[in-house]
Amino acid sequence: MARQRRLIQPLSLIHIISRFLNGEHILNTARERTEYLRRAAKAFGDSDWALLAYALLGTHTHLAAVAGEAPFHEISRPLHSGFAGWLNPRRGRLGPVLAARPSTYEVAPKGAGRLIAYLHNNPPRAGVVASARESTWTSHLAYLGRVPCPGWLHVEAGLRLCGFARSNAGRRGFDAAPSLH
Repeated sequence: MARQRRLIQPLSLIHIISRFLNGEHILNTARERTEYLRRAAKAFGDSDWALLAYALLGTHTHLAAVAGEAPFHEISRPLHSGFAGWLNPRRGRLGPVLAARPSTYEVAPKGAGRLIAYLHNNPPRAGVVASARESTWTSHLAYLGRVPCPGWLHVEAGLRLCGFARSNAGRRGFDAAPSLH
């Protein structure tokens, strides 16, 4: 039986979770994470979707995005198939990297702050770092203005959805917000 196409409405806030096959630790090195982000930047950049936030963990990834008109598979296929094609020869493996197609969950706009906080606090919950401020593999430091914001990451839109301005005061408010820790 064929899979049903997912109907994601344009301008919806979407939480995307991609789990790696058999719970394997796939994103172990800076090079692997950098390559995954490079491919995410290209996939989202070639579409009308806006990537708001990310968290990369060894066994899975979380992305927060605002949907565009393009079907989601036009982003997920080049991202994940391309990443598998890059990773597999380096690891001496064959086949898929993802356990299944990514899970997508629509989030109400008022839940943007909670979603972005959930992503940014994934590494502390996993015990990888003590706080979101210490993680280099989420978009948290870009939200705080502590690292340059890549052009493909829509921090300003994310801050706005969370109720903060893209100013030093807005970033401090974002960092201090109880719902974000």
